[in-house]
Amino acid sequence: MRLFYLKYQKSETLSHQLSWSHYFELLKLENDLERSFYEKQCIKDSWSIRELKRQKNSALFERIALSKNREEILKISSKGQE
Repeated sequence: MRLFYLKYQKSETLSHQLSWSHYFELLKLENDLERSFYEKQCIKDSWSIRELKRQKNSALFERIALSKNREEILKISSKGQE
């Protein structure tokens, strides 16, 4: 709970579109930029907690950071597992 308070001190920054499970999973990320990326993607694409875990485990943030074609990677990731 302390970590939650440290990362989200202003309750106005919390999205009411995410569940506590989403925030619990996001708090496991040490990199603030990475956490913010996944938080915004969850809201934008309405990711379930299962989808958030899958995207985190597949290193979507790192793949986009290293990629020259970010739009293509986001398009592939939005299709889910095939």
